[in-house]
Amino acid sequence: METSKTFSISFWLKKTAKRKNGLVPIYARIKVDGIPSDLSIKRTTLEDHWCPKSNRLNPRVKG
Repeated sequence: METSKTFSISFWLKKTAKRKNGLVPIYARIKVDGIPSDLSIKRTTLEDHWCPKSNRLNPRVKG
């Protein structure tokens, strides 16, 4: 018996939850066999520090 599962994870900024201090929460979407589940990873960043092309923090920014 063989089983096969597909798995993917992606990150994005939830811009609708932007705080007054400019910080935006980072969320993760995990898909298993095409079924998505979104969750907060309990981290925030400034929108300027996010690289939209790679969907991650700009590696040149510390902190």
